[in-house]
Amino acid sequence: MKKLAFILFLAGATLPGLSQKLEKYEEVLPRILALPPSGALAQLKIYLAEQPDNSSIYLQMAVIYEKRYRESDPIKDFAYKVGNAREALKAYQRTEQFISEKEVRKNQEYFFNFGKLDDKGRVTVGFDTISNHMARVKVELQSFIDNVPLIYDKFTRSFSSYDRAHKAFTGILGKYPTFKDLYLLYDAEVDKTFGDIKKDYLECLQYWEEYKAATASFDVGYNQTMTAKPIKVYRLDGLESKINFLQPKIQVWDYASWVDTTREIIHAEIDKLREDLMAENLRLNKRIEEAKPDFIREEFEPLKVSKEVLFTLRKYDLSSVIEPIFIFKEKKHDLIYQQLLSEKLGADTEVDVERKLYLYGQMVNRIKEADSVLSDIRRTNTAASLSKYSDFIKTNYNGPSGITQLITTERQNNKNDVSNYVANIQNELYTILKTDSVIKKVKYKKLDIPLFRSVPVDNDLLTAAPITSHRIENFDGSAFIAGIFKNTKENKTQAFVAGITKEQTVGWYNDYLLKIDSSAGFDANTRIGAIQSVPGGLAVILNGVDTSGTRINHLLMLDEKGVITHSRRLILNQFPRTISYNERTNTLFVTYKGNDYLDDPLVESEMIMANYSIYGDLQWQQRMSYKGDITDVVSVDQAYIIVGNYNEIKGLDGRVNRAGKNNTDTKAFAVKINLAGELLDLKTIDYSSSYFANKTYKVSDDCINFFGSMGAYTKTVMLDSRPESAVHVIMNKDLEILASTLK
Repeated sequence: MKKLAFILFLAGATLPGLSQKLEKYEEVLPRILALPPSGALAQLKIYLAEQPDNSSIYLQMAVIYEKRYRESDPIKDFAYKVGNAREALKAYQRTEQFISEKEVRKNQEYFFNFGKLDDKGRVTVGFDTISNHMARVKVELQSFIDNVPLIYDKFTRSFSSYDRAHKAFTGILGKYPTFKDLYLLYDAEVDKTFGDIKKDYLECLQYWEEYKAATASFDVGYNQTMTAKPIKVYRLDGLESKINFLQPKIQVWDYASWVDTTREIIHAEIDKLREDLMAENLRLNKRIEEAKPDFIREEFEPLKVSKEVLFTLRKYDLSSVIEPIFIFKEKKHDLIYQQLLSEKLGADTEVDVERKLYLYGQMVNRIKEADSVLSDIRRTNTAASLSKYSDFIKTNYNGPSGITQLITTERQNNKNDVSNYVANIQNELYTILKTDSVIKKVKYKKLDIPLFRSVPVDNDLLTAAPITSHRIENFDGSAFIAGIFKNTKENKTQAFVAGITKEQTVGWYNDYLLKIDSSAGFDANTRIGAIQSVPGGLAVILNGVDTSGTRINHLLMLDEKGVITHSRRLILNQFPRTISYNERTNTLFVTYKGNDYLDDPLVESEMIMANYSIYGDLQWQQRMSYKGDITDVVSVDQAYIIVGNYNEIKGLDGRVNRAGKNNTDTKAFAVKINLAGELLDLKTIDYSSSYFANKTYKVSDDCINFFGSMGAYTKTVMLDSRPESAVHVIMNKDLEILASTLK
């Protein structure tokens, strides 16, 4: 028993409210009311448990609840404010059950906070003051409880509806990066989302009007106005997420109008685009089917994809798979025509060979362009394209796999066609170029002058028999030839130039010995550096070297009869390899490389590319050093292409290119320089084994051919046509390889 009593004593010590006698209510009340509301309520409830009939306790609790009610916001703190209003109303109602005028007069100190100072400075409390306050506040609280929940409900419904519309709208923006993606990927699911956005936005406006109507009959302290802003710029407008519906002026985004406008555009333009794509695909297919009959009837007309369809398609999608498919159909139609034309001309023996070559070259280029479009189709044949054009792709191509099969089939067809056209080009050019190797000579006085080209020999090995090193064919069948022979009287290498008539006779003949030191007589071994047809005659560069090694170059301009019209010693003394005439600028482009007439491709020397006026005035020069030689120069639009062989050459990017592991390996290269002397590009034509180029033939800017031979470098003018060793490469003016035997 003693132990139990001790435990009860400890419990009483920790809970004063249970073990200690409460202070008198009237004495502690001022201190209680000075506490924070929660603390004051807690203390009042303790006294209420002891004095359940004390009207003052209920009144003081009602006052505290009323205060908390008044200090809270009807929207922000709705639940808290309504809760305190209800508690205050209930406490006032309980107060009325127990309070009386007698009690108020008797216990003035219980109600001191409702009192007033009298004339003597004493606090007096009137029952009417309390009862009037309770009556007035009860009406106010009841009105608040009756009206504000509806106001709050309408307000929150309006805000929640707008918030849902906003989140759905931003979800659209997140899923579709551009309005074009949205338009093309619009489907039933997106349409449902659009419907939800519009519905939620209109509900926002509806609930807002109901909220405003409710606040018109019961003031909650807010008087907002709402205006709607149009959404004009996709991913820029409509994005503010923290719109405050409690601020005086509220601006919301007009999602409903945006939904309506977007749907209108989609139905007006995108639906039409899809119909137009189907119709255009059918039209293109039909024209391709009719291409051969049209050619036979001589009613063939070029096929072009509809500009209107392409414009609208590009307006919304710059990377669709449909555009390259349509472009390929356009090119295929043209390929059919060109193929039929080439077959017709190829069988016509009266058609000029150059025209046939040009057509074959164009076919190779057109097929390459078509292959490039097929690459575009492959690149754009993606899941994204399928999602945007699902019906079109599935209906016309049985899905992406059908497009892939189309690419594979057309590429194989193109590969076969290119092989045929390259073979035609090769056969025709072999016939033309092999005339260089036909052993034929013309008689001039005591000289037998070869009409075929040969590689020159050293001065010591040269005889009085002429060696022709240069030959230019003219369109009328005549030619210019040039070369060297031994002048036995002067014991010097002497250069000659001759005009050959179309009947293969000598029309005129000149030979030249240069003088470096005029007082020493003919002191220079003279060789032909380069020759080139020019309007009205021929440009010739002679190279002279005396016994001391002094070198000079001399430009001669000859008329059609071989008469010198202009003579000029040139500034540069390296050995001239080629000379080209540019009709547009009326200038001469000359390449130099090394000093000896035979340039060793394994020894590094400087190539000089120089431009002269027609009179030999140097206008500009460009230099580059490498191990290799120069085979030829081809004039193209606004530029020249130098073709040669290299053992080691530095690219325009500074990277050193070596032909192979062996020190003697060689391969071909091409460098492009514009008419202002700026290097535009340098391309090495790589292959696993060593080879060299020795002949070049330009059919057109888009069909530049060079020929050579596999194996070790050899200085030769002979054309190698043996299948096991012949090299044939076709490139265009942009140095793109169109075809090559180097597999």
